[in-house]
Amino acid sequence: MMRRFVILLVLALGAIAAWACEKNDSTRLTFGKTMHDFGEISMHAGKIMCQFECVNNSDSAVVILGVLANCGCTTPVYPKDPIQPGATAVVQVTYDTTGRPDGEFEKEVVLHTTAPKPRIALTVRGHAVR
Repeated sequence: MMRRFVILLVLALGAIAAWACEKNDSTRLTFGKTMHDFGEISMHAGKIMCQFECVNNSDSAVVILGVLANCGCTTPVYPKDPIQPGATAVVQVTYDTTGRPDGEFEKEVVLHTTAPKPRIALTVRGHAVR
C-alpha cells in the first residue's frame, strides 16, 4: 500500500514539474499560422510564395539555426540574425510548380531553433491543375 502511494506521488510530482516547465517556457517563437493552403493553382504557375510571421514572445533572443524542406521544390528563406524579444520575423516559403505533377501537394519545412521546443514545422499545400 505504501509502495503504491509513493509511486503515485512520484508520478504526480513529475506531471506537475512537466506542466510547470511548459508554463515557464521562457524562449519561444509563436507563429500566427503554421499551414498555408494555396488552394487551386495552375501547374504552370512557376514559383508561388507565402509567408509565415512569428513573434518572439520571450525575454531572450531566439535564433533559427537552420531550415529543412522535405522536397527540392520547396525553398525556405528565414532570418539569420537573432530574433529579439518582442520582435517579429518572417519565414518565406516558395513552392515551384515547374515539372511537378498535377494534383494535391503538401510540403513541410522544419525550422531548427535555439528555443526549448527547437523544432517547428510549417506546411504548404494546395491543388495543382492543368
